[in-house]
Amino acid sequence: MTTEEPPKTTPINRNPKDPSSPYFLNHNDGPATLLTTHPLTAENYHSWARTVCRTLRIKKKLGFIDGTLLEPPSIDALLEPWLECNDIIITWLQNAMSLEIKNSVVYVGTAHDLWTELEQHFAQNNGPRIYELKQSIHNLTQGDDSVSLYFSKLKGLLDELLNFEFIPSCLCGAMKLVLENQQRDWMMKFLMGLNVSFSNIKAQIILLKPIPSLSEVYGLVQQEEKRKQISFPPTLHDTF
Repeated sequence: MTTEEPPKTTPINRNPKDPSSPYFLNHNDGPATLLTTHPLTAENYHSWARTVCRTLRIKKKLGFIDGTLLEPPSIDALLEPWLECNDIIITWLQNAMSLEIKNSVVYVGTAHDLWTELEQHFAQNNGPRIYELKQSIHNLTQGDDSVSLYFSKLKGLLDELLNFEFIPSCLCGAMKLVLENQQRDWMMKFLMGLNVSFSNIKAQIILLKPIPSLSEVYGLVQQEEKRKQISFPPTLHDTF
């Protein structure tokens, strides 16, 4: 009987002058760097946090906020590079906050503590935001929007809701039915919000087997929209 070896972890590059090291700062990594163009508010924490994490991962600085790169001992040669990176990341995070939130965390000492405080403050109070999201999803219709704009609005709401109601992956396949039901519900909601002019394509899609995903249905409806535009182009009178 063989035993599985534990996964190997990649050692941290401790050379601050090496671009592959998390301690490296290039000439573009100044205090004015913006991690996202959408400042943190009381309503957008989850989408904001995802964007910030992606940006810091690209810059190899994610370890400073997730706690994997803690402050070295005072005798460690990496202390100064760590402090410099920590301060610059705090500045980046504060640059990406609304003024009110920024003023409330101005005295936090480390990037990790700052990140933890934001998470505790904004990520835990989920009930009101979940209610708002589900109400917005329920009320959303195409109206005067194009299919593309309507889909973008719906997908944005669904993606944010997924942050609160995340379905874990399972190698045994036990969650497959749950994921399929989720896709079906999303697809049905998209169809229900479409204008009456798409009644024919909606009836056809509902009968499809296997049930298509939301993205697949969006593609079919968008094709139908383009077909309508070709078949019934706007008249000269419509352009004025």
